[in-house]
Amino acid sequence: MAKPNRWAVIEYAGYEGECVVASDFSHWQFAQEYVNNHYDRDEQEDMRVDIAFWDAEQECWSYDH
Repeated sequence: MAKPNRWAVIEYAGYEGECVVASDFSHWQFAQEYVNNHYDRDEQEDMRVDIAFWDAEQECWSYDH
């Protein structure tokens, strides 16, 4: 399987109200840097911030990485 080439930061990941706040990162590390620069630890937990990649086959954001 080829590595995904589109990553996103998602608030309330997996919950009602899930929201993509930043996307089109070319690598997981760039998305993680965004998270580190925009959320403190408590916000990450409270807002359920997660990083997902675009699964082109299923046409959805996936957290299986």
